[in-house]
Amino acid sequence: MSEPHLLKLHDVACAYGDKAVVKNISFNLNTGEIGCLLGPSGCGKTTVLRAIAGFETLQQGSIHLEGALLSRPGFCLAPEKRRIGMVFQDYALFPHLTVAGNIGFGIRKHPKRAQIVGELLELVGLAREARRHPQELSGGQQQRVALARALAPNPQLLLLDEPFSNLDTELRRRLAGEVRDILKARKTAALLVTHDQDEAFAVSDQIGLIYQGHLEQWSTPQKLWQQPKTPFAARFIGQGYFIVATATGTKQAQSELGTVFTAQDWQTDTKLNLLLRPDSLQYAPDSSLHGELLSKTFQGAGTLCRFRLAGGSLALALLPGCFEAAIGSTVGLSLNSQSLLAFPATAET
Repeated sequence: MSEPHLLKLHDVACAYGDKAVVKNISFNLNTGEIGCLLGPSGCGKTTVLRAIAGFETLQQGSIHLEGALLSRPGFCLAPEKRRIGMVFQDYALFPHLTVAGNIGFGIRKHPKRAQIVGELLELVGLAREARRHPQELSGGQQQRVALARALAPNPQLLLLDEPFSNLDTELRRRLAGEVRDILKARKTAALLVTHDQDEAFAVSDQIGLIYQGHLEQWSTPQKLWQQPKTPFAARFIGQGYFIVATATGTKQAQSELGTVFTAQDWQTDTKLNLLLRPDSLQYAPDSSLHGELLSKTFQGAGTLCRFRLAGGSLALALLPGCFEAAIGSTVGLSLNSQSLLAFPATAET
């Protein structure tokens, strides 16, 4: 028999006054898993996190943790009774306390406080900074102190609200991996909120993509990339553009790229929108397919180029870093994908 889910949200809806913020949100998180709520600013992801923490009430649905009811309409278990830890966006460290004092703040009466604090200092790599104060630390070190403080009471679930947003790009990448390693070492389940898909992919076992208050998809990073269920999911995850096409047979369609293969079967003459991602096209100087180079961004190992195809559609292509064609020039391209994701043309794209 499989173990019950650690966290279960069923048909959750929240509102501010008469304005619905999130609607019909349902997903499960298992023990030891790291989940992520991903989406653009204002989509409702932080509201979901706050509802799990007990800071927002539900208009509909329910939230359970290890089978125990946390929230439903008319009932909201107090945040301090939920055995849920939280790392806030600004870390909220106490400036008058040392690193060790901050980490041990929530377990002041625990008989093994000193041992727990010592173990966490080692885990987050701050044993030498135990006597320093937050203002003496770098942003990355402060983030690890906040994480250790949230882990000290041994919560059943840890919530992280945009935990890397105050850090520079390189530090964000490094700390995302470090945080994952720390959580996995503790076997602590966690749910974080971010608008950055690189962070989501680096940290998470499961990702929930939220758009305009709805959960578009809840799946692994791999499935979210390879099998997006909606046009928004396809467009948001990994840059790209849609081009129009018409189905002509089994997994085939006709478009301004010529005859292409699709990942799904479509009835003949069905109007489609095909997703072109940056890795869908490659440089092919002798190809009959051409695009006008509109812009290019050097990214080290590659150059991200934006083209206007002969039929007027836009497309991105990640070409070699040494690619040096001039803006406005015509460039030969070829399709690099065996099949393209397609959605009905009536779907919102």
